[in-house]
Amino acid sequence: MLRRCKDVAALQVLHAPPPTSAAAVDANSQPPLPRSWQANTLAGNNAARPELRRFPLRSPLHVLIFSLHPHLPSTAPATRPTLNPHCVSVRLNAIMAGSYDRALSGTCAVGVKGKSIAVLGCEKRSAVKLQDTRITPSKIGMVDSHVCLAFAGLNADARILIDKARVEAQSHRLTVEDPVTIEYITKYVAGVQQKYTQSGGVRPFGISTLIIGFDPNDDTPRLYQTEPSGIYSAWKANAIGRSSKTVREFLERNFKEEMDREETIKLTVKSLLEVVQTGAKNIEIALMAPGKKVEYLEAEKIESYVKEIEAEKAAEAAKKKGGRGGASASTATGTSTPIGGTSGGVTGS
Repeated sequence: MLRRCKDVAALQVLHAPPPTSAAAVDANSQPPLPRSWQANTLAGNNAARPELRRFPLRSPLHVLIFSLHPHLPSTAPATRPTLNPHCVSVRLNAIMAGSYDRALSGTCAVGVKGKSIAVLGCEKRSAVKLQDTRITPSKIGMVDSHVCLAFAGLNADARILIDKARVEAQSHRLTVEDPVTIEYITKYVAGVQQKYTQSGGVRPFGISTLIIGFDPNDDTPRLYQTEPSGIYSAWKANAIGRSSKTVREFLERNFKEEMDREETIKLTVKSLLEVVQTGAKNIEIALMAPGKKVEYLEAEKIESYVKEIEAEKAAEAAKKKGGRGGASASTATGTSTPIGGTSGGVTGS
C-alpha cells in the first residue's frame, strides 16, 4: 500500500501542469524527482551535473542514460550562433595568401612558345646523396599524349591535381572520342583549384601550373597558366615559382615572335640560369612539337646550351669592357690636347 502511494505521488509530480508565470519559475528549473528515484540512480547529485538540471528528466531511464553517457548533448541553445562576415573574409584571405606563398616558394618553372614548338623548363629539386633520382617524381608531368604540365609549389598537391586532370582527359577521350583541347583541360584544372577555395573542410591547392601542348589538327602552340585561386590565362612566355618576377622581366626583354626551335630552347635555358646557380645539372627541359610525343633534353645537350650561353655572355661582357676602355682612352686623349696647346701658346709668348 505504501509503495502504491509513492507511485501515485510520483505520477502526480511527473504530470503536474507547468507554471503559468514565467517570472516565478527559473528557465532551468525542472519538477523535482522522487527521492526513491534519486537514491536508486547514479546521478542522484544533480548539482555536480549541470546538464542533468537543464535536460527535462522524466524517468529513471533518462537519468541512467545521462549518467553513463556524459558526452550526450544537453538542451539546444536558445539562439543560433552567427558568423562575422569580416572575420570570415580575413580568414579566407589568410588561407589564400598561404596558398600563394606555397606556390611562390617552389622551384622556378618557365614556359616559352616558339613558331611551331612549346618548351617547358624547370629547376630540379635538390636530391640528397642516397636518393634515387631516376624514380623521383619530376616537376614536369604528362596529362595526355599532347598535353604537358609543369608546376611550382607543393609536390603532394601537384600529384593529386595531375591525377585528376589525367582522369578527365581520358574520360573526355572515351566520351567524345577526341582528345581534349589545351584550353579545356586548363579550364578543368583551374576549376578544381577554384572549387577547393570555397568548400568546407579543405584548403586551396598550394601550386601554380604551366600547361603547354597542341590542339588536335592544329599546329599552333598553346601556353596557359593557372593560379591557386582558379584563375587561368594564356601567355607567350611566363614563369612561376621562386624569383618568377625576375625571370618574367628577363623574358619580356628577350622574347621575340616566331622563334625557331634553337632560339626557343636557348631562351628557356637562359631565363632559368637567372635563378639557377648550379648550372645544367639542375635544369630540366621538355619540348612539344605538333604531332609528336614530348621530348626531354638530355643532360649533355642542356650542358652544351649552357656553355654556349656562357660564351655569349663572356663575349658580350668583353665587348662592353673594350668599348668602355676605348671611350675612356679617347676622352683622355681629347683632354690632353688642349692642355698641350695651351701650354705651348704660353711658352711661345
